Amino acid sequence: MSRGLGIRQRAFLSALARLDGDGVPRWRTPAEVLAVMGPLPLGRAERAERHFDRADRAQLAHLRELVAAGYQFAVGGIAVHEDRIAERERRWRWGTPQAPNTARISRRAGEAANPSRVLALLAKRGLVEREAHCGPGSRVRLLK
Repeated sequence: MSRGLGIRQRAFLSALARLDGDGVPRWRTPAEVLAVMGPLPLGRAERAERHFDRADRAQLAHLRELVAAGYQFAVGGIAVHEDRIAERERRWRWGTPQAPNTARISRRAGEAANPSRVLALLAKRGLVEREAHCGPGSRVRLLK
């Protein structure tokens, strides 16, 4: 295991540490950990997508201000810019890998995180102790 901890692993560890604020590790269910975890940090692709969205909104707002001020050349600029945005979105949609199948519904609960896999990797590294079996009742605790 030469690679460091991933974004999801660090998020699970920090959530377990928040749950065990008094320093005594207790057994928790993965659902409790997910509830405390909050939103996952953005990956590189999501950060780039948000940057482009902010820049696009700013440029379109500027072009619309020019149209409102009476500059007719900006009307064509809006159409060209919107076409460029649509093309980039098509490329993003077809070029990105699909999200893994998970049982989670909302992003806050860790849409892109598979708790079983993340906790198994953390247990393999010796950072958490895990009792896993089929169905409800799996438990995890932080090792000190």
